[in-house]
Parts: sequence; C-alpha cells; structure tokens
Amino acid sequence: MNKSDLIERIVEKGDYPLYIVEDIVNAVFDTMADELVKGEVVRISNFGVLEAKVHKARSGTNPRTGEPLTIPEMKLIGFKTALTLKAKLNK
Repeated sequence: MNKSDLIERIVEKGDYPLYIVEDIVNAVFDTMADELVKGEVVRISNFGVLEAKVHKARSGTNPRTGEPLTIPEMKLIGFKTALTLKAKLNK
C-alpha cells in the first residue's frame, strides 16, 4: 500500500471528500517528519514508535573494487511495533 492507496481506502471507508483526506494525510506525514527531524520521538498508540537514530561513521569496502572506504555518519528511522499490533499480526 502506498500513500495514494491509503487515501483512497480512507475515502471509501468514511465517505469523505478526497481533497480533505489528502490534505489530512499529508499534514499527518509532514508533522511526523518535522518532529523526527527535530529529534523527537513519534508514538502512535496501538501502532508503534518512530525514532530517528544516528548510525556512526564506519569503514567499509566497495563491493565492486574491493577498495576500502568510509561510510559517513547518517540518521535513519527506527520503528518499534506496539504490543497490540504485534498481537494482531500474530493471531
């Protein structure tokens, strides 16, 4: 499922106008992204927790040439599933 599929499903489920659902979904994702960029943790009840984590710089090897290289420090998003969602998935 992608974002447009999600929007369509919400429109069908609630019989809401497409433009309103699209604005709300975009606002939710933009707000979540803004909070993660600020270093905040995003907790969604019964779904999970999103958190920006810093992966330290490390050395690696170019798989094509075998040449050593340095992989720079980067931020990635970590997700921890809520227990209620885990239970639902494993029914």
